[in-house]
Amino acid sequence: MIAVFRKIDDAAARVEKGFVVAMFLLLILSTLFNIISRNLFRRSFQNLVEVSPSLVLWLSLMGASLCLKDGGHIKIEIVLRFLSGKWKALANVAVSLFGMGVTALLGIAACVFVSGEMAIFGIRGLISIVFPCFFGLSFFRFFLHLFDLPVDSKGLSKYRS
Repeated sequence: MIAVFRKIDDAAARVEKGFVVAMFLLLILSTLFNIISRNLFRRSFQNLVEVSPSLVLWLSLMGASLCLKDGGHIKIEIVLRFLSGKWKALANVAVSLFGMGVTALLGIAACVFVSGEMAIFGIRGLISIVFPCFFGLSFFRFFLHLFDLPVDSKGLSKYRS
């Protein structure tokens, strides 16, 4: 079953990477277009200016989700250095469970936030869907990290420093 979850995670990562590239390209092109139109034609497009922070938000959260997939999230390295392999593995389980709890709570709050944004801004409020997407993917990836914790032949966990 975990192998199926890993394939789903890999597919999601491919989609995220494509999405990040597309969002980055859109950010660059929209900003460049607005700069050129403002300097050459004295015409600025306010909608493009307003979309740019949203694109940056999408890029940063999707990038953070991809970082979490590879175990690149923030860890308390100083504590892990002094733990043996077995304790490192237990610490990683605790971190994964804590991460799952936090992202679950924030994911629920994000869904409430999106519904509020939709009520206020209509379809334009849908841009905030990035929050539940991010927290949902993060929860899933913390869950998968629970199964990445075997101790190797040297007694060190996979995520050693």
